[in-house]
Amino acid sequence: MNDETDESNNNSKDDKKDVEAVLLVPPPYTKSCYAILMKHDCVGRTWHPEGRYGSRTHKVDSSHYQENDDEDCKKEEGEEKKKYSYKVGIPLLQSKVSLIQQMLDKKKKQQQQQPKCEITNESSLEEFLRTTPKVQLIYKEPIISNRIPKVEVLDGTVRSELIPPTFDVLMKKVLERQQKRGDGSVVAGRKRKHSSSTLSPSLPSFTFCELFAGIGGFGIALERLGGECIFASEIYQPSINLYQQNLDTTHLQPNQTIAGDIWTIDAHDIPSHDILVAGFPCQPFSTLGLQPGFKDDKVISGRGFGTTATATTTNEVKRRRKDANNNSSSNVTEHDTTNDSTQNNNNTNNSGRGQLFTQIVRVLKHVQPKAFLLENVPGLLTTPAFSSSSSSSTTTTSSTPTTAWQEIEKALQNVGYHVYMEAISSRGLTSQARKRLYIVGLLQDKTRNKTSKPSFQFPFMPDLKLRAMDVLHTQNELIDASLSSFISMGIPESLLSILQQQQQQDTKQPASYFQISDAQLHQLLHKSKSWKPAKLAWNDKTCDTIDSHYGISIGKGHSQLVPSPAPYHPRKFTPRECARIMGFPNTYQLGDFDKTRFFVSNNTNDNNDEDNNRRDNTVDSRFNGFIKEQYYMLGNAVCPPVIAVLAGAILEHILSSSCNDNVDEKGQDKKENWVKKGLETGIQLSLDAISPVHLDAVCQRLHSSYCQ
Repeated sequence: MNDETDESNNNSKDDKKDVEAVLLVPPPYTKSCYAILMKHDCVGRTWHPEGRYGSRTHKVDSSHYQENDDEDCKKEEGEEKKKYSYKVGIPLLQSKVSLIQQMLDKKKKQQQQQPKCEITNESSLEEFLRTTPKVQLIYKEPIISNRIPKVEVLDGTVRSELIPPTFDVLMKKVLERQQKRGDGSVVAGRKRKHSSSTLSPSLPSFTFCELFAGIGGFGIALERLGGECIFASEIYQPSINLYQQNLDTTHLQPNQTIAGDIWTIDAHDIPSHDILVAGFPCQPFSTLGLQPGFKDDKVISGRGFGTTATATTTNEVKRRRKDANNNSSSNVTEHDTTNDSTQNNNNTNNSGRGQLFTQIVRVLKHVQPKAFLLENVPGLLTTPAFSSSSSSSTTTTSSTPTTAWQEIEKALQNVGYHVYMEAISSRGLTSQARKRLYIVGLLQDKTRNKTSKPSFQFPFMPDLKLRAMDVLHTQNELIDASLSSFISMGIPESLLSILQQQQQQDTKQPASYFQISDAQLHQLLHKSKSWKPAKLAWNDKTCDTIDSHYGISIGKGHSQLVPSPAPYHPRKFTPRECARIMGFPNTYQLGDFDKTRFFVSNNTNDNNDEDNNRRDNTVDSRFNGFIKEQYYMLGNAVCPPVIAVLAGAILEHILSSSCNDNVDEKGQDKKENWVKKGLETGIQLSLDAISPVHLDAVCQRLHSSYCQ
């Protein structure tokens, strides 16, 4: 309870504009009254914005409020005043004020005090108001909670010592261009190329190859920088569909198509390119799991979320990979050319996701691009290179790698690259604190001494101070049942039509499809050991990392939720919000719904996911399956704004050094231009991922911080 006593005498709602409804209760009844109000959703809970910092119950000097009660009540008031000189004020939800006022008016019309009865937490609201003396509804200035914690502000700047001297000019340029563009919410067309037409066109173009392409996080950034993707590989068909829908595939070889399983691709079929990018699977090295490392033999063959059996099975993938190796002597030779222990270990017929990095090494050895950029989790640095069983039979020396990272670094160096790595958080350029390990490789110059390593530096990244409110839908958007509102959240028209057919009446509000169930909330409150309301995506907080398991096992507290206005339960992020959190622009088209793929499970023993609802409703199962598929693909992606900045620093080395003329027509150093272009592109991508409703406020904030 707040300790301060309020002495305001505002007993009318019209006295002041900024007032709230407060129920005055005698102190002895406070506990039972609050329990009854909670039971009837009359007060905000700690997972509601209205109750984020607690109840805000406070002392109120009741002598300032005039009451007209009967004689019996006045006698009791005199007795109460001997014990208490105040009442307790309980702020109410605005939606329940009229109901409580009606109950109190009804009590007054009865002209007599009801017989006293014992009030318990199970009593009804009407019974409590009717039988409890001296309960009064007033309007007064809101009381600010005294439980608001001091939030430690973390600086998300990366390499602050490398900030360009003219960064304020660059930021001003980006903001001015943004103002001319408007909110940037232009609807993307099919195969829309994320071109760099709004940026400096004076720098040379480049080509890149994207392995484990996913939904094109690398490609979005590199296309904005002027790059052309000439080869891409991805095995998961829904991700391939999104890639083809959003990125330029006209330069892909062969035949403008995305290649499939990397294990079955002959390295001779991959054309020469400037930079190779890849985010190889992180599950074997993630601290969220058991970190099996190279021994992880699970096959990346796609994932089914209540879908028909269109995803390739594990056995089919293994058989296909085995056939490809048996039928292609060149492949077999290439798999064995890297004479490090990890590559030799691959001869145990392990073609699982723990060994997928060897395919990157294979391509690098054959094609020899000028540079590469890889992404994985920081757990790569601590995952053991081999299990205890394998290491026991192997003689270890001081030069034997002991971690997965040391093994990978050695393999990359053996195929001719200088290797650099750094763990970087996306906090500065996105609204989430997503920490990932970025690995950069620069091709060794065979004409120079191999020991002379180029001085590559990971670049400066500013802190744009983005928070959850900058990417979340507004409440007006969440209650708008129009088609455009659903589409803006990532629910395609094809899926919405099925939902509408099921309801046969008015369409539900979009928010209702993402709110958790009563059972899930109960599990969070009473069974989860890790979940607390403070972990919600409050407006002023940085979001948690979006991973591929988002939306699964909600009741265990593993997925961050968004607070909803009382009395509604918290909700999951929409697919569009997840895309914004990852730094994907609003023009990025999310997946379409294929009703032929999703089905209802007939397995009555399927209890793995408490929010699956497959056995209860066919349409709900299809909806949940589709949404989880979107979460899965977005959680496996990389953050385009971060990639753009890193790529600019890499291109500085591989393109500027190859130019005979390092000065452009304006007399500026092209090497410096690449770094600036990467930084400028990264900031622009960050702004493109902001909710259009909040974009002006973000731009004004950035202008005040950097352009004064």
